[in-house]
Amino acid sequence: MIMGSQMKWSALAVAAAIAIQGCSLRQVAVNSIGDALAGGGDVYAADDDIELVGAATPFGLKTIESLLAASPEHRGMLLAAARGFTQYAYVYVQLPAEEAEERAPEFTPVISRFLEGRTAP
Repeated sequence: MIMGSQMKWSALAVAAAIAIQGCSLRQVAVNSIGDALAGGGDVYAADDDIELVGAATPFGLKTIESLLAASPEHRGMLLAAARGFTQYAYVYVQLPAEEAEERAPEFTPVISRFLEGRTAP
C-alpha cells in the first residue's frame, strides 16, 4: 500500500511539474516566434511584388498582434508592430489617397468633408 501511495504522489508531482513547465514553455515559444517575426521585416522590403506584400502585410500584423496579446512586453514585437502599421498606412493608405487627390482635385473638398463626417452640399 505504501508503494501505491508513493506512486500516486510521484505521478502527481510529475504532472504538476509538467503543468508548471507548460506555462513557461508556452511563453518561451511565443517569445521565440516573436523574436523571429521581429527580425523578419527585411523579407517584405526586399520583395519586388508590392501587391503581394500589400496583401500579405495585414496577416503578418494580425499575427504579431495575437502574439503581443500573449507577451505584451516583448520589445521586438512592439517595434515590429509599430513599424509594420506605420509602413502599411503610408504605402497602402496615404500614398493612394494622395494619388487620388492629384488625379481628381475637384473632389478634394468633398473628400475632406466626408472624412470630417460631414455630408456634401
